[in-house]
Amino acid sequence: IIGLVKPNFGKIFFGKEDGTDYPIHKRTRMFNIGYVPQYGGYFHDLTLVENFGIVGQILIKNAI
Repeated sequence: IIGLVKPNFGKIFFGKEDGTDYPIHKRTRMFNIGYVPQYGGYFHDLTLVENFGIVGQILIKNAI
């Protein structure tokens, strides 16, 4: 549904809109869908909040 794998046959509809050929980033915005993998983040021994904190420290230049 989110577009990681393109179907070999058939179509994916969101309401009346055919979303089969939309890339993942457009499906996310147009159809308000997302993906959360079942098996945690990059650091499997940390909680979700701890993983977000680590990513935040890496990506956010100015914490203030």
